[in-house]
Amino acid sequence: MSQRIEKGCVNEQLFLRPQQYYKQVRQAFGAVLDSLGMDENKKILVPAYIGWSAREGSGVFDPIRERGIQPVFYHMNRNLEIDKDDCIAKIVDSGAKVLLVIHYFGFVDSAAKEIISVAKEKGMVVIEDAAHGLYTDKIGGACGRDGDYTLYSLHKMLPLSDGGILVSNGKPLPEINATVSYDIEGYDFKAISNIRVRNYRVIADALNKTAIKGVTLLRSELEDGIVPQTLPVVINGSDRDLIYAKMNDLGWGIVSLYHTMIEELKTSDFEDELWLSKHITNLPVHQDLDISLINEMVNDFARVVKECTIR
Repeated sequence: MSQRIEKGCVNEQLFLRPQQYYKQVRQAFGAVLDSLGMDENKKILVPAYIGWSAREGSGVFDPIRERGIQPVFYHMNRNLEIDKDDCIAKIVDSGAKVLLVIHYFGFVDSAAKEIISVAKEKGMVVIEDAAHGLYTDKIGGACGRDGDYTLYSLHKMLPLSDGGILVSNGKPLPEINATVSYDIEGYDFKAISNIRVRNYRVIADALNKTAIKGVTLLRSELEDGIVPQTLPVVINGSDRDLIYAKMNDLGWGIVSLYHTMIEELKTSDFEDELWLSKHITNLPVHQDLDISLINEMVNDFARVVKECTIR
């Protein structure tokens, strides 16, 4: 009689998620685009919230621009949520071959699963940009598994100077000549995730208790499985750029991610996305953060916001 149940697991392919390391996550993205034959004759559907900086360029958009691929932008609202109707309409009608979904700050859009499903039914290849979502995937299990490929950034989530990972959920990985590797197995991802979630909740609670005028949390709830990269807030009525400068002068390492949009998005067609880019800033929640300093940081933030009120 043939063996009905093996004494141990033997299927080497079951639940396997093959991966490749790259020096930069943009290189991983570019390798996927090349393997899919994406060029100036092809279209890619991307969110209309993509930043640029003089120092780093645009990590996610540079590979698209360099290859001459035609971007089709789907709208995001002022809460950085996908305009589901707009996105689905463009999945159906745009002729795009690839859909890019970005998990901003480690959060997962409530419409992402449905949008990815519709795109796959249409025959599109789906790439999840989880540059901020390493722990949301690896520990939370809340992203990274619905798309065909997933991208992670190592240096944004671990004390490394560079590094990116490309994961396949069934599609072939690109053929590459040179390989790199990173020793990350020694890091306790679960402990790091717990600390990031704790820090987020403590800071969010302090912000809510302080009730800073004109400051709202972009994500008021931290749902199960979400492990944040930072804590994003929206600032109304105060000079965001001046707040950023003053807080960093005080030694509080806040960042303003996506503070400048790529040129393709600097038009009146993207009013909400541009508005958000000028009003958002991000407080740190990373594993190095000393929890005893949170109240002092929030108090300084409240004072600086008041000092920077636009009159």
